[in-house]
Order: sequence, then structure tokens, then C-alpha cells
Amino acid sequence: MENISPSKVLFIKLGSAGAWEEECIEKEQTLRIGFNEFEHDDCIAGKWDIVRTYYKSIGTLPRWITTYINQLQYFYEADENTLWITFYKQKMWWCFATKKFIGQGKELKLRKVKGKWQSTDINGKDLFVENLSGELLQTQGYPSTICEVKAANYAVKKINGEELPEVLKVKEVVQSLRNSLSFLVKKLTPKDFEVFVDLIFR
Repeated sequence: MENISPSKVLFIKLGSAGAWEEECIEKEQTLRIGFNEFEHDDCIAGKWDIVRTYYKSIGTLPRWITTYINQLQYFYEADENTLWITFYKQKMWWCFATKKFIGQGKELKLRKVKGKWQSTDINGKDLFVENLSGELLQTQGYPSTICEVKAANYAVKKINGEELPEVLKVKEVVQSLRNSLSFLVKKLTPKDFEVFVDLIFR
């Protein structure tokens, strides 16, 4: 698999408490959102004034109106080079989506995935959450449906199987320490070595 180079990285929450995760990831290979107040066809047509008018009518704060419209725009307008990520079964999953939408009325808003959802890097290594940074995992706590990923560069590097410069630097330092300790151990006399071993076991 080739390296990815997305135009944008977005997180999507697949249903309340992950209600659509299994269906979208394991069965349908889709993205899905709710926003059941609005017609699928109106969203495809970009009639965002309808969304704004509705939220104003129920007293939604202006900043949240903007947030909700942004999420709908992400879903319907993001290009096919946008990387989508989510978290499911203790792994990070990722995909790219086509511009093919499947929907009906207000309650069904789907977007087809290119190929399928992936939970490994391009080298086939599982993307377990315990091996991901806290900054990226914080995205799981986003209170709504779709948001831009702040740790986008990190997410792309993990998928591409690349190590961060900071990690490489630490490995170099550790290796340097090992080399130095090896040199010092060789200088120990038999008596020094006995004391050294005794200290280790203590």
C-alpha cells in the first residue's frame, strides 16, 4: 500500500455511543450522520440557510449553529482526498470516501467509502489505541459528530508507518546510553562487578 497524503483529516463519530460503528465499518463500508431535522436532498443541494433558520427558531447559540452547519458541510462537501478517522474496538480506523451519497428523507444520510475502512497502517500493523498519542485520542471526546483533527500530521504519520522525529531522537539517545554503559561495564574489575550485580538485585 502506498503512503497517503490527505488534503484534510476529519474525525467522525458514527452514531450516539457508536450505534452505527459495526454497521458502517464491518458491513456497509459507509460514513453516516444524523441531523434528522433536515432532508438529505436539501443537504446535497447545500441549502444551509434551512439549517440556520431551524436552529435560530429553537434558540440555539450562534456558535453552535456555525458548528452544526460546518459538520454538515464537511460530510457533504469534503473532497475525496479527505482522510476520515474514527475509533472502534480499541483501534483507530481510517478511510477515504467517494462523493457517492446514499440517503432518503431525514433519517438516512450515508456516504460510500473508497474500498473499505482500515485499522492497520500501510505496512499491515494494527493501529491499537494504546499505541497512539493522547493528543489524538482526545478527539474521541468531541461532543458532536464531525471535527477537524488537531493531531492530523501525527495521524497521517501513524498510518504511513513513519516514526516521529521526537521518537527517533529518543531511540538515538537510548542507544548512545547503552553504548556508554557497555564501555563502562567492561572497565569493571571482578570485585566491582560483584558489587554491581549485588546492587542490581537489591
